Amino acid sequence: MVKSALTIEELPNSILKNFYQYWLRMKGSRSMPSRSNLNPADITPLLPNIVLVDVEQDPRRYRVRLLGTETVKVLGEDCTGRYLDDLTMLGSIVKKRYEWLVVEKKPYFYRGNMKNADKPYIEYM
Repeated sequence: MVKSALTIEELPNSILKNFYQYWLRMKGSRSMPSRSNLNPADITPLLPNIVLVDVEQDPRRYRVRLLGTETVKVLGEDCTGRYLDDLTMLGSIVKKRYEWLVVEKKPYFYRGNMKNADKPYIEYM
């Protein structure tokens, strides 16, 4: 599921490829960019597909800072400002992915089926 290195060729569409290229430019020689390096005005066409999450420590919790409009459509609700712990639909699967990202500090690509009883046909990446 999670590979040690992600290549742009593995990404299936231009939205993901464009964001990954932007992310690489912003991180430079560091393991990942800081929040201050990311300027939403630079990636306006990508914003509908982006989720920004604040990571809080002691205890570690994840709060949705921004949920793009396309993600809202998939979820069926806007979770902006809410904690992942309070979002039963996202469950422990998303939390495990966030935990991996916080520890590893590098991107990865995962493709799976949305586990939503109302929309079992939706595929997310």
